[in-house]
Amino acid sequence: YGGGAYTCKPTMKFLFIQLQFIKQTFTLIRKHKLNYALGFSACLVVVFTVSLLVSVLSKTPLIFLRLAELENGELDLWISAGSWTGFSKVNYSLVEKLLDKEETSYHSPRHEVSTNFYKYTECGSSVGPPYSLDWKYTGTPSFSCINRWECFPEICKARVHTSRLFLIDSDREKRMNLGRDWNQPKIPKGTVYVQRPLSISLNISIGDTLILDLNGAGIVGTEVWKETIGSIKESDNNARRVFLTVNVSGIYDSAGKYEVDITDGMLMEYGDFISSLALSASPLILSTARQNLSNLNLYEFADSVIINLPPPRIAPYLNSNYDAVQKNIVNFASGILYKIGFNQLVSYVPILEGLSSSRYFSLFLGLILNLIIFVLLFLSILLIYSLLMINVETRTFEMGVFRMLGTTRVRIISLLLYQAFAYSIPSWVAGLICARIAAIFVTWKLTSVTGVPISAELSLEGVLSATALGLVIPIFASILPIRNALGQNLQTSLDTKHSRTKAVAIKIERSEEGGAISWTVVIIGSALALFGIGIYYIFPLALLSLNLGLLLNMFFFLLIGMLLGLSLLALNTQHLLEKLVVVLFIWWDSRAIRTVVQKNLVAHRIRNRKTTIMYSLSLGFIIFITVSYSVQLATFKYERQQANGAYLKVTASGYYPDGTAHSIVSKDALEKISLEHPKILRHAWITHQLTNSLPLVQRTILSNLGRLYTAINHVQGVSANFFDTTIDGFLKVSNSNYNDKDIDDVLYTINGSSQALLGSYYQTSIGLDLESKFLLTLDESKIPFQIFQDSRQIPQATSDDNIKMMTPLAFLDSAPAFDFSSFPQRRSQSFVVSLPTFLRMCGNYFSSVDEIPMKNFIIKLSDDVTNHDLDKIKRSLKEATQNDRGVEVWDYRDSIGPIQRATKAMNYFFTFTTVIAMLICFFSLMSSMFTNIHEQTKEIAILRSLGVRKFWMYRIYVYEAFVLVFSSSLLGIMIGYAVGYTMTLQRILFTELPISFEFPYTIVSIVFLFSIGFGFLASFSPIRSVLSMRIVQI
Repeated sequence: YGGGAYTCKPTMKFLFIQLQFIKQTFTLIRKHKLNYALGFSACLVVVFTVSLLVSVLSKTPLIFLRLAELENGELDLWISAGSWTGFSKVNYSLVEKLLDKEETSYHSPRHEVSTNFYKYTECGSSVGPPYSLDWKYTGTPSFSCINRWECFPEICKARVHTSRLFLIDSDREKRMNLGRDWNQPKIPKGTVYVQRPLSISLNISIGDTLILDLNGAGIVGTEVWKETIGSIKESDNNARRVFLTVNVSGIYDSAGKYEVDITDGMLMEYGDFISSLALSASPLILSTARQNLSNLNLYEFADSVIINLPPPRIAPYLNSNYDAVQKNIVNFASGILYKIGFNQLVSYVPILEGLSSSRYFSLFLGLILNLIIFVLLFLSILLIYSLLMINVETRTFEMGVFRMLGTTRVRIISLLLYQAFAYSIPSWVAGLICARIAAIFVTWKLTSVTGVPISAELSLEGVLSATALGLVIPIFASILPIRNALGQNLQTSLDTKHSRTKAVAIKIERSEEGGAISWTVVIIGSALALFGIGIYYIFPLALLSLNLGLLLNMFFFLLIGMLLGLSLLALNTQHLLEKLVVVLFIWWDSRAIRTVVQKNLVAHRIRNRKTTIMYSLSLGFIIFITVSYSVQLATFKYERQQANGAYLKVTASGYYPDGTAHSIVSKDALEKISLEHPKILRHAWITHQLTNSLPLVQRTILSNLGRLYTAINHVQGVSANFFDTTIDGFLKVSNSNYNDKDIDDVLYTINGSSQALLGSYYQTSIGLDLESKFLLTLDESKIPFQIFQDSRQIPQATSDDNIKMMTPLAFLDSAPAFDFSSFPQRRSQSFVVSLPTFLRMCGNYFSSVDEIPMKNFIIKLSDDVTNHDLDKIKRSLKEATQNDRGVEVWDYRDSIGPIQRATKAMNYFFTFTTVIAMLICFFSLMSSMFTNIHEQTKEIAILRSLGVRKFWMYRIYVYEAFVLVFSSSLLGIMIGYAVGYTMTLQRILFTELPISFEFPYTIVSIVFLFSIGFGFLASFSPIRSVLSMRIVQI
């Protein structure tokens, strides 16, 4: 047992020493409550901020997911039958059997039918009961119209309305969480849900009776319909027509069921539809045929099948890197398509396509958010280091006493670490608790803004980051303060007669072989070496592999380097700027006070450097993130304005079976609306591309006369006043002999009839100028053609009539509604001509300009137009084109509506970030001022004994804090301006959009005023506590 007794003594001694350390720590806390409260509060803010921000920022991709869902519906994978198979329907029952695993079982069939419908109450008194079949197909006793296609419209005098009827399986879509905000019950049999905008525009309410004009053969396919109906007593053509009477049982919002652009939707239950259709079919068909139709399994004749990811469905989208998201979704879709037959199906990933349109915006926002996290982490580490350094500096005498009594260095280090953990551990626990509570509110707010349910749990990454800052960082941050405390000789540590503030410091370095390593040189050399490796290898790798994530990570490190570099560079001008601030703002006060303030700033320069760096970096960072986000937002808006050319337009999309594009037919009606409406100033037309207007033309090829250099382009015609109608600011003419706004009118002159507007890139790629002639070849060959800069053989045209010799009218860097550029990444650009020239290019295919297929009808609105006016104009345009196939009205407000939600969410985040950054700086400033005043208590006592009044002393230290904060804020403004302006230039270079640099005057003014207020608070409290004591006690 002797061995046990022997080992027990050192253990008891160790425990006794640890208890003494704890006792000393609590004694210190009771003695310096303010200092402890400062350290505890600072660490609490750091842990709270980091854990909350990292957890919340990991969910910011949900904002862009929500945008994609609003634009395309909550559809991960959409499949339909391939036209090359000869079938138009998908057997959903077979798909369901093949996708038998749990992770692929979240799917549902869909039918989408474009239909006309009538309000029964508008039909008049001559019609029969709504559910009666005879009068709908054969007429009334007073009006017989059997076998006539126009029978029903001639009896029912109601206005014809159009809608998109969706057949959905409510139970399946509920299981797959399709329509996250959908709160409607299952659709009752024989009833329909009407979308809210359609119900408002047509004054439809619950209980109304509608009659749908359906093509029955389009539901199950023509062959199946004929086989099912069999022998009938009327013509096959009329037998396809079914007048289905339904009651309105609900009004709904789209809620993610389909894309947000659809505003005229109706919903019916998929499983009940075929029986309702059979009951409403013509009374002239045989009863057995009606029964056969009712027995059909509509699940074997689905238009499409929607397949969603298994829960949690949003997990694969939680990445700001589009390439990573694309990999997740493509892997999911590929596995499904391989199993059910990829060679027989057409597939589409709607949400991924929606994310693709905003991938650059998402990537740059991810870059900004990463920068925010880094800067806040850097500020937090600097704050913890500053607090520990000040804690050690203020206890130099106490450490000297311990050393004089024989305490070893190890125990002194242990004591300092105990005291560091005395506020870091409680603040770590309290910070995580507060962050968890705040996360509930933050995620609730984000959920209400985005509509996506977000977990309120703190992420593992956030907790680990907060733990590192709250527990691990204090250990490493204590190294330099402890070395500083133990590096002083004992006499200096115990000297209480002299002030610890030194205006002059002398450092002696011995030049000896094997001396101390210069860590400054090591750090700078390593940073430059890494910078060289990044520029020389990683940057070309990112460009060649088109890895935008890697490229933006390089931009991230460059921005970090710019911010830190400018902050460190600003330190060299700090003293001069402080002198300037003293002269400009304290000139009216006593010269003696100004002199003391300047000497205090010199004496405290080393300690104040940390505060200067933090304030300048924080303010520069706040300006940068505000500017960068406003630039990204402006880019998003300008891209849509430039691509469309107007805030409101009518556009045609889709193709006829022969390959020609749908076009606007109701031209006269649209022009009449434009001419008669007082809020519409003018209008303009844009044709389809020539390749979409002529079925035989495969491509249009621009080349020089020798056909040595070639490029594919897109030929379109415009009306004479086009650029006067489009949005201003996007027309950039690189080279022309005419005024910028007149070039479209010159196209309509004699010389302009053989001229075209070209992109500036062709000046270098093909070697064109304003005097050059070039060839435009209308290629009808089926040979694949690529764009080359060197000599290649152009496919032979079918005739000489397909080769046009022309000259450039102007070279454009950009233009509204067209694709022009001076950079080579856009080799296939627009080619704009007048409408008569476009007609001549079409040969004999069109006889006049009126027959040219038009793609866009653009209108220019007056500056005082209101949303109410826009809604009325939009409704008129829709009514005018309701019978035009593939034609819709595009509204700029709808395209930016989703991004405004994201902006609202990001504004909350940026406001929170700004507050946190300023709080961190306030704690740093307060700790610095507390130490400055504590170390100058002897000077304060001497000045007081010489008769200096208390008010003077207040002014001296408040002025010092004011000058420090004001000069640091000015440096921060310059840093933020420089970095923000640089990023704006980069975005202009990338997008070729007229993005202007907007300095955030409002937020800078608010932050600036708060900085001044923080400076007053940080200095007033410490100097007040000192001046409240008697002179002999100081």
